[in-house]
Amino acid sequence: MSWFKLKRYSVFCSKFAYSIHHYDLEVTLDPRRQSYAVTAAITMKMGKPTNRLCFLLSAECALHSVSYLGLPLVHKVKQVSPGVNLITAIMPRKADRDEKLTAVLTYSGPIPVPEGDTAELSPDMRWYPFSSRPQQYTCTLKVITPEATRIVGPGTHSRQEPADIRVLTQWTADTPFQGIHMLAGDFLKTSRDTATPLDIYYPRKYMNQAKTVADYSQKLLEFFGQKLWPAPAPATAVVMAENPAQVARSSFYLTSISTGILDMLQEYETRQERNMRLFLLLARETGRRWLKYCLPVAHPSYKWYLDGLAEYLSWLAVEEEFGPAAKTRVLQEAREMVIAGANRSIVSAAASKLQFPPWLVAKAAWLMRMAHSLAGDSFLAGLLEIYAQAFRENKAPDPQEFFALLGNITNTDMLQLYREWALSSGKLQVEIKEARTFLDDKNRWQTLFNLVNDGKLDWPHPVELKLALAGGDSRIVRLPLQQEPHLLESPVKVEAITVDPEYKLLNWAAKNTYTM
Repeated sequence: MSWFKLKRYSVFCSKFAYSIHHYDLEVTLDPRRQSYAVTAAITMKMGKPTNRLCFLLSAECALHSVSYLGLPLVHKVKQVSPGVNLITAIMPRKADRDEKLTAVLTYSGPIPVPEGDTAELSPDMRWYPFSSRPQQYTCTLKVITPEATRIVGPGTHSRQEPADIRVLTQWTADTPFQGIHMLAGDFLKTSRDTATPLDIYYPRKYMNQAKTVADYSQKLLEFFGQKLWPAPAPATAVVMAENPAQVARSSFYLTSISTGILDMLQEYETRQERNMRLFLLLARETGRRWLKYCLPVAHPSYKWYLDGLAEYLSWLAVEEEFGPAAKTRVLQEAREMVIAGANRSIVSAAASKLQFPPWLVAKAAWLMRMAHSLAGDSFLAGLLEIYAQAFRENKAPDPQEFFALLGNITNTDMLQLYREWALSSGKLQVEIKEARTFLDDKNRWQTLFNLVNDGKLDWPHPVELKLALAGGDSRIVRLPLQQEPHLLESPVKVEAITVDPEYKLLNWAAKNTYTM
């Protein structure tokens, strides 16, 4: 059973009786052997008296030693979930509560890309020792390479100097954060003068795409700064990583986009569509840096709503840059993804995997869209208020708490939304049935129809309908779901009815337009 799925999760977390204050990492890269070696000095503050130190580390890493004050510690390694090992080391004495101490671990691991491609070590690779408890820390990252290779890491680039016949590059992050991320490759660099320093790193042959990435990244910093709050990281970088796989990764300081994704985007027929897809990708990853990686959460599975919120805000960014039609295409694609893949509730699926499946993120984004539709303009104001409190407490709320707070602020029953859409696997299937039009005895047009939900998910709110009238006019009405038929009077004949014309609902119905 995975460590994050343990029913007694808090008991498992009690093994990690410390809070990490600082990482001092020295990484030696060997591109020829496609490997790296790390000396990790971890400074922590003890939460209780203990002589036992526990860390989690990728099972692909070979642990060589654990030491304290230069003394080697007896230790054991045990797999606790696929791909993750638990390291337990015994100190020669019991540390006091609130005592600060530094443990040093040495280990090595493989670089998961061919020689010549960008070497990347991201937080989801679990390449540095970590705790199952939520943590924030500072970091000094020193990377030694056999030749002048550009290193991109967290924080600010503080030095580069010869180290015997090799080169040492140092990055320093003085703002407490979570998620250590680094890349090494043959990059050029361009910078933008923004409120938050922005650097773009790219291979020479992707120079044209780099300008577009820089332009869009600058726009997105402004978009999220206006919609939400100032960028949480004091500096940010986007790296175009030379890697044929189609992968994008983000952390507090960095976003990496593989050249495999950039090449795939060229398959879209028009330049406008290629640009929109690149913008959407950058918006999604920028939102994750703003929301998912800026504050710790009590449990890894709780991040699903932050992923969904980042995804939804990326749709709003697309609408602002490319117009409503582009946003509609994106959310329709997300709907199709949910319908094809969702076979369990969001909460159940999030608790089973650390990497959320695409349908889960899409459904969580749709949940945010529906919350925004119900709350109106107060939705974004609610986010600001919730996160102001979260920053004060240095902790993101859990999902249920988030929706409860949002409901209180917006005066909307968001907990009902959470129960139906996050805790349940039920579906909303809103349809028009038995629709017909006729002239009454006073020669007025009447439209009679049933507006019903054939799914098991409860939707207590009115549904918007667009009535297409003879002559080309239309009108919007909002009607409740009910078993009794609705009867509407109109000056001319209703020729068609469209359910939810602005796609505010995640509706499983096969169609949404009904011709009379």
